[in-house]
Order: sequence, then C-alpha cells, then structure tokens
Amino acid sequence: MRQCVFCPSTASLTGEHLRSNWVNRLLEGRTHHYDIYQRSHGAKPTQWTDNRFDVKARVVCGDCNSGWMSQIDNCAKHALQNIILHDCNVCILPQGLTAIATYVMKSAFIGDCITRHRKSFFDQQTRQDFARSRRPLEEAHMWLGRIQQPRGKKQGIYKTRYGQPHGSTHLRLLDTYVFTFSIESVLLQLAITRFNDPIRGDSAYSPELKQEMRLDTMLLPFWPLRVVSRCVEWPSMQSIHYAQLEEVADRFGQVTIST
Repeated sequence: MRQCVFCPSTASLTGEHLRSNWVNRLLEGRTHHYDIYQRSHGAKPTQWTDNRFDVKARVVCGDCNSGWMSQIDNCAKHALQNIILHDCNVCILPQGLTAIATYVMKSAFIGDCITRHRKSFFDQQTRQDFARSRRPLEEAHMWLGRIQQPRGKKQGIYKTRYGQPHGSTHLRLLDTYVFTFSIESVLLQLAITRFNDPIRGDSAYSPELKQEMRLDTMLLPFWPLRVVSRCVEWPSMQSIHYAQLEEVADRFGQVTIST
C-alpha cells in the first residue's frame, strides 16, 4: 500500500488539489486557459490544456489533507485573496510572506511527487520534517510576479522543471527543481538546487540561488525572509506578459556558480 508523502501513514490516500480547492472556490465562474505540464531535463513534457484547474493527486492521507494542510491553505487564502480578486496595491508583511511561502512549499512538494519522468527531488524525510515544522526550506528561493493578462479568457500555468545543466564537473553534479504556477494574475515560483555526491550517494541542498538583479522589479523575491527588507510591495514595477509564462518557468535552465 502506498505511503502518504508527508507522514508514515498507509491509510487510504485522498485527492489533494494541485493548486488547493480554496482557489477553485475563489475563482468560481471565471474562465481561464491553463497550460499544465511537467518536464524533466531532456524528456518530452507531459502537457494538457483545460479551462478549469480542478486536478487532484492521490498522494496524501486524510489526516494530513484535512488537518495541517488545510490550515496552511487557510493562511495563504487570507494573505492572497485580495491580491487575486482585486489586484490591489498592498504591502505584504513577513507574516503574510511566510504564509504564502508555506503554501508554495507544500504545493511544490505535491508537484514533485506526481512527476513521472524521474525520481522525486525531495526525499520522504524532508517532506515529513516540513509537515512537522510547517516551515518552508530556507534553501528554497521564491518569487512573486504579476501577469499582464489578455482581454477575456486569462492565461495560466502549472509547471515543474528539473535539470542537471551541462558544463563543468561541478555543474553536472548540480540538480535543480523549479516549480511555477499561477492564480489569476499572480505568478508564484520556487527554485532550489542541490549538489549530488556521486561517491557517497547523498546530497545537500545548496545555500543560495539568486536571479539577475534586473529581474527584481518584475519577479519579487519573498523567500527566504533574509532577502526581504521589511515587506514586499505589490504589484511589481513591471509585469510579465502572458506569452512569457513558459520562458519564466524555464529561466533556470542555465545556472552560473559564483565562487
């Protein structure tokens, strides 16, 4: 029997919405065009398009789904719903940023677990530690962006991206996971890297992953909190055109290591 991805339970697994059901209820009646796909480096993507995003993954037990995961969703809804519905000008304080980051982290774990192209990036112990602490990984980096949407039907994306970039020996040992998804005009992205040790067979998450400074006015860094001064001002100074969503999702295909 399959094990819950967040705890040792092997009880009947329930369907967890990939983007959480509170989002579906919040956007009830609104029409979108979603590109939903997963891809690993060098593999053909699994892709489908739909007008609704009501996809579930049977990877969590009922206790986790209706317990601490539901609490994370409620906190994220409180922090995001006015931005999602009204695109209003707000200053998101650290408490709200932590709530959003925890929600993105949980969603990124789910996205990783349903990947069929390769072994999951995160191990069971890491996921169980998150379930106990409900604290995003400090090694994970997250960004928030505003999508310039077309008139009428809005564009959306849900994408996992993996890669081991070509280059020097050090680069070949670098494994990367990027998780990108959108809610209405809000784009959320998580990226994390780790160095795999081919001799000992273990791995460690790398401490830092930074985007080019010129992108900070378009994709607002909000996690870890050490990258934030006092708050994050929404919306960003520049918006992401809806036609650039896949480009943004793939932007860590090349990684430069600073020494």
